[in-house]
Amino acid sequence: MEKYTIKQLSEGEVAAKNDGTFEQLQATLILAFPKDPFRMRLEGGAIKNAKFFFLDSDTQDRWYYSDQTTLPNQSVKDFLEAEWKPKKGDDVLVRESEYTAWVKRIFFTEIEGCLNPYITVSYVDEIKFHEGFGFRITPWAEMKQLPPEEPKEPKIEFSVMVNGQETKLSLEKSEWDKLMSLNERI
Repeated sequence: MEKYTIKQLSEGEVAAKNDGTFEQLQATLILAFPKDPFRMRLEGGAIKNAKFFFLDSDTQDRWYYSDQTTLPNQSVKDFLEAEWKPKKGDDVLVRESEYTAWVKRIFFTEIEGCLNPYITVSYVDEIKFHEGFGFRITPWAEMKQLPPEEPKEPKIEFSVMVNGQETKLSLEKSEWDKLMSLNERI
C-alpha cells in the first residue's frame, strides 16, 4: 500500500493519526506546517491526546486537531517513514526564504538544528565535486525535491541522400507522424 506524504498532509488531502510518540507527532506537524506560528501548541494535554491532526482550512498554513475526521488518515510513524530524504550528490531545489526563488543545487548534507540546515555544493564548484576535488559549500533555509521530469517525446532518426551525399536527420515522433500523414495524402 502506498503511503501518504508530508506534502499531502500539508495540502489538506489527508490527516495524521496520533498513534505514535509525542516526538513523532511533533516532528510530523513541524514538517507539514513549518510556518505555523503556534506549532508549540502541542504542549497542552487536550491537544496532545487528540486523535487526528490536519490542515486548518481557515488559515491554510496551520494545523488543526479533532477526535474525528472524514479525511483518509495515516499514522504519524508512516508519514515520517515516507518522507523524502536526498542522498549526497542528488540534485535538489533550495532557497533562502519564502521571498527568494528556488534554485537547483547538489545536495551534500543536512545539519539538524541549524537555521540554514541544508548544505549544498557551491554552484561555482560543482565540477570539482563531480571530479572528486575539494569544493565550497552553501547553507540554505529551505529544500525540496525536484519535480519529476516530463517524459521526452521519442525521436525518429533517419538518413537522406541528397546529390549523392548522406545526411542524418532526426524528428520528434509527432513531427514524423505529421510528415507521414502528408505523404499519405499525395
